[in-house]
Amino acid sequence: MKFYTFCLLSLFLVNTQALELQDRDAIRNNASKLFVSRQFSQLNELVLTYQETEEKTSNGVWKLRYVYDGISKLTRIKMTTSKRNQLEELALKYIETYPDSSVGYLIYTDMLINHAWMYKEKPYSYYIRYPKKYHPQISKAKDTLNHDIKAFSQDPHWYELMLLIAREEKWSRIEFTRFLNQAIKQFPDYLGIYIAAVGYLLPNPFYHDLEFELEVNRYPENKKNHEEEIDRLALNALNDTNNKFRRGMYARIYWYVLSRSSLNKPLFKKSTVNWKQMKTSFKDIIQQYPVQWNINNFARFACLAGDPVTTFKLINQIKGEANMLAWQEQSFFERCKAWANLMTNEIIKK
Repeated sequence: MKFYTFCLLSLFLVNTQALELQDRDAIRNNASKLFVSRQFSQLNELVLTYQETEEKTSNGVWKLRYVYDGISKLTRIKMTTSKRNQLEELALKYIETYPDSSVGYLIYTDMLINHAWMYKEKPYSYYIRYPKKYHPQISKAKDTLNHDIKAFSQDPHWYELMLLIAREEKWSRIEFTRFLNQAIKQFPDYLGIYIAAVGYLLPNPFYHDLEFELEVNRYPENKKNHEEEIDRLALNALNDTNNKFRRGMYARIYWYVLSRSSLNKPLFKKSTVNWKQMKTSFKDIIQQYPVQWNINNFARFACLAGDPVTTFKLINQIKGEANMLAWQEQSFFERCKAWANLMTNEIIKK
């Protein structure tokens, strides 16, 4: 009986840990199946529901974002030209069937951007040497977003995609900032808008860091400039102090930035990121969304920031096994745990 109870408890903790990732995957898979099976009406209803309710995952991210991400992933993998054309034609069929809906246009735009970025996956500067293969896709994507569709203003993904276009077309800082402010005013808690803005502020393509690494090696001072731009973006997300999610957005922005290989551990020591502010921001997230995924990530960042007491408290809130998707390495988790225990005990003794 005890063994049976232990197994049930272990299963519960594993399910709790995986809840966020399962939630995302379920939304992605459902959306892609609806699209491929041409169930456009049901997909329209799903998007409209998430737009109106602003329903979020257990982590606190709009479910709408994972609807579009699930369909976008269909063309983010290597495939034949014939297969890619089939999917793009299906998106055009969606637009033809529902010309007043934003969904088909945004799906098609996603595919065009992915098509363009396919050339960025080639060796560095390939897409610069062959602009005729890259830039037409971006131009078509922008033209698609510029259709006179009223529904665009109700969909935060339209703003996210336009910010991606801003990066590819190298909009001026004034033009970019004006549009970003408009996007944030309309949808202040839509994470995709901030991630797209980070993409504009950093010089590297979303799919690899080579361009960024080469620039930093040639011009080390540029790295500091880019980090200051990101910090300004994160601080601007704190303007509305009555909205707890926006206070949490500071942590979410750096959560994404720290996932970049070239801007990882040194960020807490050598840049403008404010750990005190990030900790306060993360607490807001945990207060609203106290799931294990958030707790594990908060603990990891506390360790990276050199905060033993916060690390100790958070690790002791982890139920079951630590989430290695958050910690990345079991050895890193063990080192953080041992260090936090040691340092906290010494603080208590004093």
